[in-house]
Amino acid sequence: MNNSFVQEKGYSSSGSNFWFLANRHQCSRKHIDNHTAYQLLGNVDIAYALDEARRQEVEIHNKQASRYSRMLKHHIDAAIFLSAQGLAFRGHDESTVSSNRGNFIELLDLLGNYSNDFKAFLNEERATYTSHGPQNELIECLYHEVRDEIQRRVEKSRFLAVMMDDTSDLSNIEQSAVSVRLTNDGEVQEHLLGLVDCSVDQSADGLTEVLLNTLRRFNVTPETAAEKLIGQSYDGAPAMSGEFRGVQRQVQYQFPYALYNHCVAHRMALCAAQSANKVPKVANFFKTVDKLVRHFRSNPKRTRQLGRSLPKPGDTRWLSRDTAVSVIDNWYETIGITLHEIANDANEKMEIRTSSSDLCARIQKVDFVFLLKLYRKLFEHCTPIMTVMQKATLDAVQLQSMITDFKSFLSSINLCQIWEDAMDLDPYLPIIPTRSGWRGIEESRDGSVKSWKSSLFKVAAIVTKELSEQVDWRFANIGKFRWMELVHPMKFEERKNLSLQDQRSSIDALKLYYPFVVTDSIALEHNLSVLYNNREIKILLDRRIKELDAIVARKKARQQEAAEIAAGTTTERVDGSADSEETDTCVVQSEEVEVGLIKEGKPSLQDLLYVIKKAELKDALPEAMKVIELAVTTPLTSVHCERVFSRMKRIVSNTRVSMRQERKEMLIFLQVEHKLLRSLAKRDAFKDSVINRFKSYNRRRFDRFSSK
Repeated sequence: MNNSFVQEKGYSSSGSNFWFLANRHQCSRKHIDNHTAYQLLGNVDIAYALDEARRQEVEIHNKQASRYSRMLKHHIDAAIFLSAQGLAFRGHDESTVSSNRGNFIELLDLLGNYSNDFKAFLNEERATYTSHGPQNELIECLYHEVRDEIQRRVEKSRFLAVMMDDTSDLSNIEQSAVSVRLTNDGEVQEHLLGLVDCSVDQSADGLTEVLLNTLRRFNVTPETAAEKLIGQSYDGAPAMSGEFRGVQRQVQYQFPYALYNHCVAHRMALCAAQSANKVPKVANFFKTVDKLVRHFRSNPKRTRQLGRSLPKPGDTRWLSRDTAVSVIDNWYETIGITLHEIANDANEKMEIRTSSSDLCARIQKVDFVFLLKLYRKLFEHCTPIMTVMQKATLDAVQLQSMITDFKSFLSSINLCQIWEDAMDLDPYLPIIPTRSGWRGIEESRDGSVKSWKSSLFKVAAIVTKELSEQVDWRFANIGKFRWMELVHPMKFEERKNLSLQDQRSSIDALKLYYPFVVTDSIALEHNLSVLYNNREIKILLDRRIKELDAIVARKKARQQEAAEIAAGTTTERVDGSADSEETDTCVVQSEEVEVGLIKEGKPSLQDLLYVIKKAELKDALPEAMKVIELAVTTPLTSVHCERVFSRMKRIVSNTRVSMRQERKEMLIFLQVEHKLLRSLAKRDAFKDSVINRFKSYNRRRFDRFSSK
């Protein structure tokens, strides 16, 4: 040991302290490690030393890759949330000094508040994947995952039907939505296949090419799915429904069994619109309704004076006038008083006062009040029918029953009662006041009650007759779906008593349209006989209907209770229970049951399909099962495409009109398919699959996320 060190520490070089320190150093871990390494130097193969270093490097890399994958799952959660809700990802200013960096980054920061590890990742890591490029790639990954799932369902389904519609978005680009209808695990589903810019060519040829190209992307071609595509449904536009060169005809050239059906919801709207437009008094009535709505909605001050907002009728949905007619009827007196006050307000502009005075006089005419009550009555029946016609579960047998009931209603309208209702609404009718005020003082009679009644009863008769004729004409082709009665549970009791000849005539009608479905007529007859006569199937159907009706009854009770609370009155629960949505959905395995069914208590084709799946009878009744799947897949409406456009309005807003078409299509697709997206997100392997797609976009990213 160095003498200077010994002297500096105050130790004697010849004492016991020196040997104590020497022995202490020799026993230290550091001395032993260094001495061992010196002795082994040159004895260990260099290749082994390098392998050990490599092992440690791989271990560190894999830990880092695992951490990156774990952190990226927060990004995926944020992307799923924003996509499903239809919210914007980007912000105007995403810099660190911005007070609002956009929904995606702000949501990640929020998640970081509940995870120190994730917060450290966002603050410390160089690659945090929050810029616009990774955002777009995450959206694309989610889009492809959902699209691949839909493609699997398309390939798995026995039959398909296609629907298409187009409209312009806020950026003035014409968009065509292509949807498909299929069965999956015993349930009818409708999925969006694509949203395509068709602004360049909106002719029948151009739209046909858009449709066929979209189908090819899902491997639906004449070579692979000639007998799989069994139906198509569009609106009544000539380019779509043209008999010789329309889209439906050109598609049928390539898919011979893709029978066309004009959307029944569009048909019903056309029936109501045409029957009204052909009668001058009715046309003038709805012009007054539209003008009245515009008068109040054009100025917030007038809306406040009225005390509520008048609902705006849709430009393309004629039956949306239902709500406006209902509100005007309920608020008739208040509307009249408000119009009179505006007409006599010296502070208002002269044109507003004149318009208010004119409307005040119009709504007090006998024909306006009578037609207001008449169409309130008609809409009470038309609107529920339209609601059912927009449901994916509607079938031709239910449709035929609804049409029959509606025509029966038209023939039994009590015009005398409507007249009495009009008199109750405005006791001064048919007096036409000269109006120095609402219910004016000076009054003059214009015609007798008898002449007014006679005139308006004739108008009502023309309206109902025209509406009935429109329904007969536009729904004349429902008869081609009579073959659905073979498997419809509402017809089981009736059909089991039919003769063998009648049964075979129905099977022959089915064979006329879809010969490939009836491969063995005798086997089909036996399958149908079991369906009609099997007691257990009937019990299962009855149980299913009771469950659904109980849910509908509870939901109606809750709706009524909510309405009473809003009105300031409360009543006891109808069933005296505290049922919850969770209780309802448990009964029918989380199904969504809609309130307002026209044929409550009656089984549908969907119910039969559900029962057969639950009882595992698919293999026992193979021939009948083909007909059932064919019947439920046959499209009667193209409303799913219109729902796509409703979602599109959420995505393409005034602040997002510059979005490129590819990103627009993906965001709308994910918003429309948000239920499927969230369902897939519950799978264990979903996020790992998204990460694998995400890392494949960039080689450096692939190395960072991949284990060695």
